[in-house]
Amino acid sequence: MKLRLNIGNAYPEECVSIEGPEMTEEIQQLVSYVDDLGRLTEIKGSIEDDIYFLNVKDIRSFMSLNKKIYAYTRDTEYSVAYRLYELESALPTQFVRISKSEIVNIDAIYKLQLQANGLIRIYFNNIDYTHSSRRYLKMIKERLSL
Repeated sequence: MKLRLNIGNAYPEECVSIEGPEMTEEIQQLVSYVDDLGRLTEIKGSIEDDIYFLNVKDIRSFMSLNKKIYAYTRDTEYSVAYRLYELESALPTQFVRISKSEIVNIDAIYKLQLQANGLIRIYFNNIDYTHSSRRYLKMIKERLSL
């Protein structure tokens, strides 16, 4: 893969251009990397009066419950001071909204089970699971290449 870098006053704004004969895994990784620049990499979560700094890669999902937003890691639940719509636009591309009340980390998914009713049961690395909603099914299938 060749790399060309042009810097100068002739360019009014930063721009990344990727060219190739076809979409490859390497190109897709570059696109995801560039998409994720400037997005959240760390988030503050709290348990009672303690505040923790969480790497978003360690978070398997965010869920809205009783008007509060929680971040779930492999074994801990943290309260976070964001709304889901804020997280949806600020999180890296590895996160996808699966329902009105939940956003999941694609990298934390262990397996998917297609249900007879058309929904997807999503299992996480620690064998916990959740369900998608029909409203977000098309977007989920696109993001997971199903």
